[in-house]
Amino acid sequence: MFKNLKKQQFIVILFILLIILFLFIFSIINKESEKFDSLKELQKEMFLADSLSKVIHEIQKERGISSGYLASHGKLFKKELQQQRCFTNKAIKNITKKNLINKNKLLIIRKRIDNLSINVKNSINFYSSINETLLKRITNIAKTSRVPKITQSILAYSNFLYVKENAGIERAIGTVILSSKKFLKSNKIEFIKLIAMQELYLKKFYTYASDDFINYYEKNMNFPELKILLQIQDHIIKAESFEDLKITPTIWLKNMTIKIDKLKNISDYIENKIIINIQRDNAKSFSRYLAYMFINIILFIILLIIAIFFIKEMQKERRKRLLLEKYVINSSTDLKGNITYVSKAFCEISGYTEKELLGKPHNIVRHPDTPKSTFKEVWQTIQNKEIWRGRIKNKKKDGGYYWVYATIEPLLDAKGELEGYAAVRIDITNSVSLEQKIMREIEKNREKDQAMLHQSKLAQMGEMISMIAHQWRQPLSAISATSGSLNLKSQIGTLDQETTVELSNKITEYAQHLSATIDDFRNFFKDNKAKERTTLQAMLKSTLNIVEVSLENAKISVDVTIKSSAEIETYINEVKQVILNIIKNAEDVLLDKEIADPKITIEIDKNQLTIADNAGGIPDDIIEKIFEPYFSTKMQKDGTGLGLYMSKTIIEEHCGGKLSVKNNAKGAVFTICLPTEEREGNA
Repeated sequence: MFKNLKKQQFIVILFILLIILFLFIFSIINKESEKFDSLKELQKEMFLADSLSKVIHEIQKERGISSGYLASHGKLFKKELQQQRCFTNKAIKNITKKNLINKNKLLIIRKRIDNLSINVKNSINFYSSINETLLKRITNIAKTSRVPKITQSILAYSNFLYVKENAGIERAIGTVILSSKKFLKSNKIEFIKLIAMQELYLKKFYTYASDDFINYYEKNMNFPELKILLQIQDHIIKAESFEDLKITPTIWLKNMTIKIDKLKNISDYIENKIIINIQRDNAKSFSRYLAYMFINIILFIILLIIAIFFIKEMQKERRKRLLLEKYVINSSTDLKGNITYVSKAFCEISGYTEKELLGKPHNIVRHPDTPKSTFKEVWQTIQNKEIWRGRIKNKKKDGGYYWVYATIEPLLDAKGELEGYAAVRIDITNSVSLEQKIMREIEKNREKDQAMLHQSKLAQMGEMISMIAHQWRQPLSAISATSGSLNLKSQIGTLDQETTVELSNKITEYAQHLSATIDDFRNFFKDNKAKERTTLQAMLKSTLNIVEVSLENAKISVDVTIKSSAEIETYINEVKQVILNIIKNAEDVLLDKEIADPKITIEIDKNQLTIADNAGGIPDDIIEKIFEPYFSTKMQKDGTGLGLYMSKTIIEEHCGGKLSVKNNAKGAVFTICLPTEEREGNA
């Protein structure tokens, strides 16, 4: 498509496309940058979530122990509570967001717990409210994620934390039930509700969690104490009074703590996996950001180079226009053919000034030698909105002439209507003169070639006469012997009718053979005026009929292989002349070198004929010259030096084929390749 555009148009289109690409990649860079920043922020949030989950875990423990302490009226878990508060304080100290927990209120609640001035329910609610605030903060992290897979993992993580939180409240309520002598059904209902809430959040966890998270959860939740917990849960659910509860709160708290610790391990695993995935995606995003940034820098450099190149091209174009104005014969006319613009080159070659040409009809430079039919053709073409190209002879102001090759093109307005004509001309005066001179030389060479071809045929005719003598010797001897036999039998009276018929038939047969031989030689020298359809096999067979006696007498064997033969259309006798010439040359060199087992190998494959001998080959210093005119290796034996030259001329110029030579291990190999023509209707 771009081949039809000017170079400047191509550069502009390329520049625009690169700008679009630059802006597109720039938008990707912005997205990657935003994603990278988002992942960095998300990573910070997950580190905060890690701190918060540790606080939640410690608050859960403190809540459970505090519940047992209050339910037993300070008789149980006093020492454990003091130790746990230290762990909780340490976890709270590590939180970067200090305003998430009201420490003063925590201290007040702790004092009330120590003084047994707060009931269990309010204590649990206080600790649960702290955890609810922290859990909401963790849950909101999913909203900042722009990576679907990570968002899904954070949702699984936050739901799992709610499973753990409800397990922590369950531990606290269970401790209250087992520690207090007063059995309240409201506590039992709350206990059952907490178990159900865990199941609900666990289902949500399964919805969002990956297979890896689920497998890790199921593997870690398979611990012996779980069976005890399930039994205790079932025991609490079925109990109707305090007397039905025969389990110490310490056992419950211990086993529930094991469960919650397991849940903590699982939440830590999920949290670490999320952080690793965020870091990995962050690294990938940063790598993509750098890659796209590098690409855009390269694009910017390319755009800069193209812009500089375009400016230089425009400067070159301006210089070219000045050169075209000076050296290209250019003009424009209106619809009537009146000149509206001429280049300096037009003025220079025609001898007119710009003022003398503008407004004048273009036929001011028409030469009388140019036929009127040419100008009629020009006008018909350009008025049909088509381009005319051709040679025109123009007249100069001083009466001289010049030849131009003109391209005349119609000028169309935006609606496609004609508004004038433009012409670009190339001065071909010298070319026309040279062409005419070359044509004269070609004609002379053609006459020379015909004379050389005739000379070559005359040279071959002498060889033909010798071959005719060889061909006729045997039939004539046979005729003479048969005639003598007839005469002898007649004289001695033994000539009967049957013998007469037999011997006369033999004489007729020999005579027909002589006649066929005459036809072969006569056809061989008959001029071909038109191409005929034949095969290489047929032409070879006809040629061998002429030369076979000579080869037999020279004891030269001929090995012919026909692989396949295509039908061709060519000048039959001229090709046969070439085949004969190559075979005779092979015969001569085999005899000259006195080869012990002389052989000529001929092979036909489709439209290619190969003739090879075993005479040792053509010397390297002359193999490139053997097709030159008057070059011969047989000058000592009346060689003309025209045979192979004319053979190459016949095959390549007359027949449109190819004649080549090379040496193989045994001798010279000549190859004739002729063009094939498909019959009408063939694929």
